[in-house]
Amino acid sequence: MTSDVYLTGELFDEEERQGALVLFRGEDEALGTKFIVYLEFTSHQVIIHVKSRDGKELQITFPCQPQLKEKDIRITLHFQDLLNSPNKILLYINCKLVGNETSSIPIREGLVGTQRQQINPRFWFYIGSDVRPILQNQGCPVSIPTQSPSSRNVHETIVRVVLPKKPKDKEMTSSKDKTDHSARTSGHQLPESHNKITLPDHKSTNTMDPAEARILSTSLQSLTSAVQQLQREITLQSQETRYLREVLSRCEMCRGGIHSTNTNRPEVVATCQEKPCFKGVVCEDTSQGFRCGECPVGFTGDGITCAPKITCDNNPCYPGVSCTETEGGARCGQCPAGVTGNASRGSCQTVERCESDPCYPGVACIETTYGYTCGDCPEGMEGNGTANGCEPIPVRCEHFPCFDGTTCLDTSDGYQCGACPQGMTGNGTKFGCRPIECADNTCFPGVECVDSAAGFQCGSCPDGYKGNGSHCGDIDECRVFNPCSEMAECINLTPGFKCSNCPTGFSGNDVFGVGVEGIESLKQVCEDVNECEDGKNGGCVDYSHCTNTLGSFVCGDCFEDYAGNQTVGCQEMTTLCPDAITECHKHALCIMGTSGYDCQCRIGYAGNGKFCAKDSDLDGVPNIELRCKEFRCARDNCREVPNSGQEDVDLDGIGDACDEDIDGDGVGNDPDNCPYVANPEQEDSDEGDKDRHGDACDNCPSVPNSDQEDTDKDGLGDACDPDIDDDGLLNEVDNCPKVDNPDQIDSDEDGVGDLCDNCPFTANKVQNDSDHDFVGDVCDTNEDEDRDGVQDNYDNCEFLPNADQLDTDDDNLGNVCDDDDDDDGILDDDDNCPLVWNPDQTDSDGDEYGDACAEDSDGDGYADVEDVCPEHKDIHSTDFRTFQTILLDPVGDSQIDPEWHIRNQGAEIIQTKNSDPGLAVSNTTFSGVDFSGTFFVNTEVDDDYAGFIFSFQDSSKFYCIMWKKSAQTYWHPTPFRAVAEPGIQLKLVNSKTGPGEYLRNALWHTGDTEDEVKLLWKDPRNAGWKEKTAYRLELIHRPDIGLIRMLLFEETNLVADSGNVYDATLRGGKLGVFSFSQEGVIWSNLVYRCNDYVPSGLLREGAEPLEPMDGFLEDSGLHEFVRRRR
Repeated sequence: MTSDVYLTGELFDEEERQGALVLFRGEDEALGTKFIVYLEFTSHQVIIHVKSRDGKELQITFPCQPQLKEKDIRITLHFQDLLNSPNKILLYINCKLVGNETSSIPIREGLVGTQRQQINPRFWFYIGSDVRPILQNQGCPVSIPTQSPSSRNVHETIVRVVLPKKPKDKEMTSSKDKTDHSARTSGHQLPESHNKITLPDHKSTNTMDPAEARILSTSLQSLTSAVQQLQREITLQSQETRYLREVLSRCEMCRGGIHSTNTNRPEVVATCQEKPCFKGVVCEDTSQGFRCGECPVGFTGDGITCAPKITCDNNPCYPGVSCTETEGGARCGQCPAGVTGNASRGSCQTVERCESDPCYPGVACIETTYGYTCGDCPEGMEGNGTANGCEPIPVRCEHFPCFDGTTCLDTSDGYQCGACPQGMTGNGTKFGCRPIECADNTCFPGVECVDSAAGFQCGSCPDGYKGNGSHCGDIDECRVFNPCSEMAECINLTPGFKCSNCPTGFSGNDVFGVGVEGIESLKQVCEDVNECEDGKNGGCVDYSHCTNTLGSFVCGDCFEDYAGNQTVGCQEMTTLCPDAITECHKHALCIMGTSGYDCQCRIGYAGNGKFCAKDSDLDGVPNIELRCKEFRCARDNCREVPNSGQEDVDLDGIGDACDEDIDGDGVGNDPDNCPYVANPEQEDSDEGDKDRHGDACDNCPSVPNSDQEDTDKDGLGDACDPDIDDDGLLNEVDNCPKVDNPDQIDSDEDGVGDLCDNCPFTANKVQNDSDHDFVGDVCDTNEDEDRDGVQDNYDNCEFLPNADQLDTDDDNLGNVCDDDDDDDGILDDDDNCPLVWNPDQTDSDGDEYGDACAEDSDGDGYADVEDVCPEHKDIHSTDFRTFQTILLDPVGDSQIDPEWHIRNQGAEIIQTKNSDPGLAVSNTTFSGVDFSGTFFVNTEVDDDYAGFIFSFQDSSKFYCIMWKKSAQTYWHPTPFRAVAEPGIQLKLVNSKTGPGEYLRNALWHTGDTEDEVKLLWKDPRNAGWKEKTAYRLELIHRPDIGLIRMLLFEETNLVADSGNVYDATLRGGKLGVFSFSQEGVIWSNLVYRCNDYVPSGLLREGAEPLEPMDGFLEDSGLHEFVRRRR
């Protein structure tokens, strides 16, 4: 009978191996006993936990990192000799012995009591003496013996114990186990020849009731009882055999008689001569030998041996036993009851039985009438068989008692064998050495061990260790290669290493590992933490400087425009407006509006007026983020180049204006054929790459169209759009292909629709317009009585200048000569909403502004505070997206034409070519206007002209502000020599010749050119522009009185002031920009505003310009009409 138990089962690939998986769990909460077997997949271990009744606990851990990572896992746990202590535990995984441990607490102690037990449905308990059938059941290549390898001559069986479960019970799962108990029973079955005990089975792993839970404990108890019964049977059998041997030894017949059958041997007869009789006894020789007579008087015996005769006086009997005198001496009676013997003194003794274990361990004890009889001493011992009556028979080396090849030493106690030969283990005796096996736990924990004919073989040491697999030592990775920062410590672990944290004020990566493989690629870097960028200013008070230092930081003074310190805090300095209510930023102006004062940041600053900060590139966006939410409060994404729209196509935080790869496609802007659309492959279907636009951004991929014009904004370029204006008529039959006119009205029947005909009532199919005033040559009279740029027969107020032709009520009578602009029957002087029809004149708040126009004076849907022209219904924001290109030297090819790009919804213009003189003119016409913009040359190439234009009436009549970097004579001396001087110039262009070489040279020349250009003002400093420097122009034009005033700022400094210049030649027109032979020019943050108001302070300054000086805007009253930056 065996006392070995196996827990065996299999896990397959689909198992969810996370956390812990319980294989068996049994516990009695009352007694506190516990026996748990589980797999820990996080640490790759098989763990056995035992707790006994006396509170002792033991946890045995088998490291199995490589085995638990395999696809299929076959597990067998072999618990040896559970009836004794300690117990040996062997772990097999996938047919290999991977662990061998000893339990100091008997396993059976963990199974005591009425336990709740739970087993994974894919695992079974087996009872048997040989592990090989169990392993063969798992498909391992082993043979199954028919006889147990035990020395006991008893045939043993493999018994499977099945724990029953009830489907309705709840699953006993501890949160501590962290396990998914899903499993799958093995597909292998034990051979049919083995007995199998099978109890009811269910699929789910459920909590068992107490009766069911005792089955495993009961099975172990039955096992114990069977072993004990077997021991008793063997003992009885041994006693009976010993008794039979004693009987046979006393049998004369069995021994064959006492006489020898050898007749040839001479018979020897004893005689009296040898004095064989007792002294004093007569001896007589006979034919058969001597004969002794009777013993002397007082003696008794056979004559040979005589002893003094004992009488009752000698008290020969056992105390209490009667004594009778006889001829032969005293005779004792019977021993007292309960004892036995011949009743002589000292011979009555208590009868001893086998129950007292009087024999040597392992020696049979036989009950007799007079007590017990002990059998022979065990093999290799001699003596009487009693408890202390057996001693080892000394064996000497001459009998070769030791294993072959093992030394033998004779001692007083017998022989002593030396150690077994290398590769073997045991006590060195003849049969006491065997090859060392994996079961001997010879390899380092966690190292794979494989048995072979030559002995065991250990695998490689685990990561982080070095050695031969049997003995593995920790590798000190910190000595081999220290990957930690100089600021941190390398800590060696067993196994592995880790780097300590970076010191305070530094941050770094966590570096740790096991072993030296790949350690060279690890490197801890401790970088300084910029505490000032923690979102809390490093702990410094708000609005104060925080300076980062190595490992720390320092709090400094308050920001500019803030006052205080680190104790009381920093408070913003403000400007109080004249209403004593409105507070503006220190660097802001108080601007009077229709509903009170507004705040506007000064030039060189940007923000919403309540909050302002430096604006280095003067694009209207501050260098830093402000505490307000408007667009102008965000931090400038390109602080060195003006980009008022803050465009960032690839959203990388770098504005397109200073991003070398705008679309982030890995192809630099030059030569990217789609710089604003990511196209790393640069596909371009145009034959010969004629338009240099890749397919990704080409609105006509198969048709060259470098201008990419798209009139109807449908994504299909005009060059390949069959209906350019999207009016439902194909271009071939449309009399206005680029103007939406589905009615196709053509009053003069010249084939050109009225909506696109520059002479709608005079036939002119060619549509020539030499002076670019939108009036065809055939009907252009150039008669303009009021000099407002509108031909008299088209002018809605012929004798009063009104270049904007504003006609609110669309009655063909301009507002400047209409006394009821909104046609509501109330004259403008009496109307509380002169531009909005409101005959009821309702004024709920009594502020003299009618409710109909309280917040929107012109009724265009845009509040006055946001409207650049609050009294013009057709203009509400700055927009140059619809513009006209005017070529001022259209003949010849000495230079190319300018190339314009519009950004920021029309508020920014870029000219990229070194070109002939040209203009980009808005289609919006103004009378009185404030016009401002940032001027920036974004290249170090060339030193020529660029600037602004205003009051453009046609290509021969406009004002031009132009700036040259350095002096230069124009390279074409025909028709006359033209010399340019550096410095800002204000010119009136009133050319008789119009665009061509005369006007070209006249524009280049600094000074007057008769009948072409008149120099109105020039900066006496003769200072040229500087590349990559932002300048801000502020222009005031009041055509009614001929007032022109120009101011130029570099950051916050006023660097040029034209003073009041008067010229009434041109009384209004269009706005635009000018470029002549200068590439890379940016006009950013363009703003125009309708304004006819002239402050009295400005008029008192006269016609002579003032010297540039700080505070000029406040003193002159110019702040009242400097444009509102939005």
